[in-house]
Amino acid sequence: MGKRTYAFEPGGRARPDLENPIPFFDADQFHGKGNPQTDAPKQEMELVDWKPLVDVVVHGLAHAPTGRLGQHFDAIVELAGIRGAVRVFGNRKVDFSRGSVRFTDPEPFPSMPLHWGLAYGGVDKWTHPEVPLVFPPNPVGKGFAVDPPPHALHGLELPNLENVQKLLTPETFLVKRFDRWSSAPAPAAFGWTPRGGFPRIAMATSPPLKSTEAHKARQRISQNMPLALLGVPAPAPTHPRNHLQNNGAPPFLRLRGLQGNEPVVLGYLDPQHPRFEFTLPDDPPRGFLDLGEGMVELPMSLATVEIYKPTNQVTLLWRGSARYPGSEWLAQNPQLTFSVESD
Repeated sequence: MGKRTYAFEPGGRARPDLENPIPFFDADQFHGKGNPQTDAPKQEMELVDWKPLVDVVVHGLAHAPTGRLGQHFDAIVELAGIRGAVRVFGNRKVDFSRGSVRFTDPEPFPSMPLHWGLAYGGVDKWTHPEVPLVFPPNPVGKGFAVDPPPHALHGLELPNLENVQKLLTPETFLVKRFDRWSSAPAPAAFGWTPRGGFPRIAMATSPPLKSTEAHKARQRISQNMPLALLGVPAPAPTHPRNHLQNNGAPPFLRLRGLQGNEPVVLGYLDPQHPRFEFTLPDDPPRGFLDLGEGMVELPMSLATVEIYKPTNQVTLLWRGSARYPGSEWLAQNPQLTFSVESD
């Protein structure tokens, strides 16, 4: 595993930032009071074994057009042929004073955070006070309501971040029945998604293979894959579906085939540049592993791209992998040396 920090400027290619490196994160971090049950993720632990897709996460603020206050506009990330957009609103509430659901006008604002705590979701504490109803895709958001009484509806805070493909409306605001939660708008933001959100939590808690089946699967894989200890680099392994739980970027920013040299466009994420463009670095690292038979070079694949817009920094995290005969062999050959080098 290798991680490097880069600095970027408008219109340029990101270059190594040796003075202000962003460290590895060996534990999750959260906004607010740091409660994983109620607060949005700020940083996600990087020490995971594998990611089937490349996570692209953007930290920062959405900024209204220069010199103005915005009521709503779209923040945009474009990368590798995808275009992710989030509708950003000023603070709004539900108005039930006339006996029906209405939304107040968004308050003008200069900037808005882009984490999942401000996206659609959260907990309905009023429909069934004895059993709070948690919106499965985003337990830490706000605005989710099933069928609460009028006194709870009036003044309820609405999300600041919404999915541009399916915006919340007064007509669709109430889900009416909890088992219809999947018909509600999918939440959208640019930060790390909650581990406790669906479907990540389902992947994390799916039952493992029985030990005999797992052993047979390892046997089949070993027969078809070269061993790094023989001096032959092994390609990235094929993992069971539940490894997708390790991908924590917004769903539309989980990508295949990202190489690390792509142009990036950020829309309304900079106070001075409504359209901010830069290019990811083109210097993938080289990984080496010695299992007791000499140093072998590993194929490295990009796992995570994190853009820190307030400081104009980006980190790239790469992983290498190799096959070995199994746990018994590893116990008899404890030597394991690895290194990561960058040109």
